[in-house]
Amino acid sequence: MFQTKLKNKFILLAALLLMVTSIFIGCSDKSEKAETTSNESKEMGYIDTSALTEKLQSENTVLVDTRSDEAFNGFKESENVRGGHIPGAIQFPATWLDKVKDDSELNNLLSEKGITKDKDIVVYSDHGKVSENLYNKLTSLGYDKVSNYKFLDWSKDESNEVIQYENYQVLVSPRWVKDLIDGKNPETYPGKGYALLESNYNGMDIYKEGHIPTALQFDTNEIEKGPEWNVKTDAELEEVVKKFGITKDTTVIVYGTPSMGAERVALVMMYLGVDDVRVLNGGKQAWLDAGLELETTVNEPKSIKDFGAKIPQNPDLIINIPEAKEVLKDGKLVSVRTWDEYIGKTSGYSYFDRKGRIKGAIWANSGNTSQDMSNFEDIDGTHRSISEVENYYKEIGLNKDDKMSFYCGTGWRASLTFIDAHVLGWKNISVFDDGWFQWSLDPDNNPIEIGTPKK
Repeated sequence: MFQTKLKNKFILLAALLLMVTSIFIGCSDKSEKAETTSNESKEMGYIDTSALTEKLQSENTVLVDTRSDEAFNGFKESENVRGGHIPGAIQFPATWLDKVKDDSELNNLLSEKGITKDKDIVVYSDHGKVSENLYNKLTSLGYDKVSNYKFLDWSKDESNEVIQYENYQVLVSPRWVKDLIDGKNPETYPGKGYALLESNYNGMDIYKEGHIPTALQFDTNEIEKGPEWNVKTDAELEEVVKKFGITKDTTVIVYGTPSMGAERVALVMMYLGVDDVRVLNGGKQAWLDAGLELETTVNEPKSIKDFGAKIPQNPDLIINIPEAKEVLKDGKLVSVRTWDEYIGKTSGYSYFDRKGRIKGAIWANSGNTSQDMSNFEDIDGTHRSISEVENYYKEIGLNKDDKMSFYCGTGWRASLTFIDAHVLGWKNISVFDDGWFQWSLDPDNNPIEIGTPKK
C-alpha cells in the first residue's frame, strides 16, 4: 500500500516536471523564433507602415515597386493584396536584374530611374520577398539607405490609397495568358471565348519556328495593305474577323515582334467593336522569360458568319486627313517619330523620301529609328512603366482631357502610344491612320514644316 502511494506520487511528480519542462522549452522556442524573425527583418531592412509614411514626407525618398507591370497597373498578384501601386512609386521590376549584362549597366539604369545613392530608397513587393532581390543588390553596390516594405501591410488598410489604372486589364502577363489557355478564369476575363493572335508582318516563318500554344498566325497584311499601308476598308476588315472566328464578344489577345505591330492589330480590333482586347506585354520573349514553352503546330482558325454587331462600332478611334485637320484646330496632333524624322533630316522609310512634319504637331520621341519604340519600352521589351509614360505625356503638353490623335509614318508606332493612353483611361484619343506618308503627298494643301521648331 505504502509502495503504491509512493509510486503514484513519483509518477505525479514526473508528470509535473515534464509539463514544466515542456512549457519552458515551448516558451524558449517561441522566443528564439521571434528573435530570429526580428533579426531577419533587421537584416532585410524591413520597415512598417508608420515608418514608410514618415519617409514619404521627405522629397529625398524614392519608393520603388519591384513587381511586374501588370501588378503595378492594377492586377492582383497575391490573394488578399490589392492590385495597383502606392501613390508616388516608381517602377523597377526585380526581374530586370537578370536583363542587365553587368553592374555598370545596372547602375546606369538605376540612375535613369532616379534610384541613386544619395536618396532614401524604399523597395516593396506584395510580401517583401521579391523586393529582397533588389534590396540585396543595392546594398551590395554600396547603397546604404535602403529599406524593404511589404505592400500587403499597405493594402489591407482600405484607407490607404492604391492607384489602379482605368484600363489596366489591357496589358496582360504571360501567366494570365497561360491560365486562359489552361481553361482557368483569370482576373477580368469575361469568359466568352478567346482568340490568341501572333501578329507579325509576313510572319508565317516566324510562327512556324514556335508560337504560344493555341495561337493563330495573324499577319498584319490582314488589316492593312500597301502602298499606303492604311487599314483596309470596313467591309474587308469584317471578312477578316469572321475568317478568324472573332465576334464582338471574343476576348482577343495579340502579341508580336515588334510589339507595335500587335498594337496596330489591337487598335483595329477595338475600332471594329471587339469589346475585350488585350496585348501580351512583352510578347513572345516575355512568355519565354517566364519559363513557358512554345509549340510548332499550325493552328487553323474556324470561321463564323456573323461578327455580332455593325462594323465599325468605334469609328472615332481611327481618323483621316480632314479629321486630323480638325484636331489641329481644337486638339493636339502628336508625331510619334524620331527627332531626325521630325525635323526633316530623314523620312525614316526606305520606300518614300518625303521629309518633314505636319505643321503644328507635337513631337513624342519614339526612339532611335522608325523600326523601334525604345522610348516607350523598357529593358525587357515590355511597355515602359505607364506612370512614366503619363509623366512624359504631361511634359510634352498632353493631358487626359485633351482631344488628341497620334500619328507616325503609317500607324504602327502611333498605335503603341494610343494603347498607353487607353490604359491610362484617356477618352478622346485616336490614331491618324493616313500619317506622314499620306499627308506629305499633298504639301500644297497639307502644311508641313522642316527644321528645328522655334520656341
